[in-house]
Amino acid sequence: MKGMDPISRHELAFRVAEERFDVHQLLEPFDTVNSPDEKSIMTYIAALTAKLPDLGVHVDVATIDDYSTHARAVKQFLVEKKTSWDNDPLPVTIEAIQAEVEALRAFAANTMPDKHKEIDLLSKAYKDLEGKSEPEQLKVIVEEEIAPKDLSESFNAGINAKKAREQRLLALLKKKENEGCDINAVSLDCDALKEKLRQLSGEVSRGKESWPTASQPEIKRDCDRIDGFIEVLTTDLDNITKKYNEIAEYANDTESITPVAVKIDGLNTEFEKIVEDYRSFMSQHMKDSEDSLLNKIKDLSEKLDAKRSGLSNIQWTNDLAVLKTCLDDVESIQKNQST
Repeated sequence: MKGMDPISRHELAFRVAEERFDVHQLLEPFDTVNSPDEKSIMTYIAALTAKLPDLGVHVDVATIDDYSTHARAVKQFLVEKKTSWDNDPLPVTIEAIQAEVEALRAFAANTMPDKHKEIDLLSKAYKDLEGKSEPEQLKVIVEEEIAPKDLSESFNAGINAKKAREQRLLALLKKKENEGCDINAVSLDCDALKEKLRQLSGEVSRGKESWPTASQPEIKRDCDRIDGFIEVLTTDLDNITKKYNEIAEYANDTESITPVAVKIDGLNTEFEKIVEDYRSFMSQHMKDSEDSLLNKIKDLSEKLDAKRSGLSNIQWTNDLAVLKTCLDDVESIQKNQST
């Protein structure tokens, strides 16, 4: 290997991988040496890793003493990590917090699975050696708490400590990010929303005044406009409440934020009252409109019955056209209600 040029070394490596481990040669040695493509190389490494899942995790255990040496090293590693995650001071800046969160996640994705495989291999080795070892040797392992069961417990304790530190870091990050939020900005949003509620109330009032004499298409147009207004204001109110809650979670001065909470509650109440009043009136108006048309049809039917014998064909045709128009209006109202 030492006397081979880079291209020859790559050719040998790819050939051995294909012949011994069934990893197909996805790369050309010349291209890999002279113009390496990152994506192609990553694809090849992924294929190689899939065939060799335990690559990088080696546990050579021939005696119980070998087991003890490996087990102590694994346990020391896990205990040191847990102690560090439990006791190290948290970083101060947002950048440092974000960097540690990323490091923790990368560590969990790379190093901890390898440790888990190592414990697995040690467990199998320990089981094979149990029948061949002296009782005193096994007793020492139990006393030192380095038996496979103890290693698994240490591993789980380390994982839990890592998760707890990550949660503390994320909570601190959220607090740091919210320190720049201003409760006065939320209060200003409340004032703007109050003005929008006044506009909504005006829209509803104007609609209610015009509906008794308006035609069905005009009512639908007004309703669509008001429904759109209600949808936008619902989102605004949700956003303001969410922003307030984020600030309130970390606020030290409750006196400055309590009035805003009261204002938000008042806006909620006012909004609900306007919407309820609008929905109630609309429902009643639609019912009144339907009843009015039904009465018109009833009157027309009675009139037709009374005059049927004396009506001319032209009169009969005209009255039927009126009846059909009324029926179409009723059907339209019923469709709008169901929608």
